[in-house]
Amino acid sequence: MESARISSLVHFLDWLARTTPLFLAFVALLAFYYREKIKQVLSRALMSDLEELKSRHARELAAHTASLERELEAYKVSLIAETERIRAAQEIKKALALRVAERKFVVVANLLEAHMGIDTNVGAQMIIPQSNGQANQSVWNDDRQALIKRFSAYASAASAAKIFVSADVNLLNIEVRKLGAGLMNRRPSVQTPPLSPNDPELRDLLMKSSQLEALLLAALQEMEQLT
Repeated sequence: MESARISSLVHFLDWLARTTPLFLAFVALLAFYYREKIKQVLSRALMSDLEELKSRHARELAAHTASLERELEAYKVSLIAETERIRAAQEIKKALALRVAERKFVVVANLLEAHMGIDTNVGAQMIIPQSNGQANQSVWNDDRQALIKRFSAYASAASAAKIFVSADVNLLNIEVRKLGAGLMNRRPSVQTPPLSPNDPELRDLLMKSSQLEALLLAALQEMEQLT
């Protein structure tokens, strides 16, 4: 009985010893098979994730590119608008500058026209000989009234040109008109003794008038060169 159990155990161990390599080989084969399957599954999963990642990145890149293109177009539009605004502002400035230059030329030219010869007219009134004749007195009075009108027009021209000329010109305008009025007050009629051609005020009037005329001519020539 005991020997039968031992014999059975020996047979089982012998069978187990013979079958174990085959079993291990089978297990190894199964392990290899499933490892490859697992690798394939993981590879497919990784490829799927990679494709999804690439697709998401492509969408994000497309959206970012579209956003940049919109920003670029908006910038181009704003740049064009700003360029047009600057161009329009420059055109306006140019037009205003031209109008100011034209206005300045006109008022300075008018001032020069109102000024020229007024000193010699005053001088002639001051040094003309006395006369008691009615005709001579009438002519003298007419000339005096013409001078008064000239001084009035001169004052208007000087006022219009005041903001367009230098301080020296404005000062000379005042001095010339003041000297002319003072000289005319010194000889209110043809019966009043005439002044000497060398009278200091008369010579001062001629000198300042000459200076003013030179400044006005220089200003007009400068404006002509700019245009």
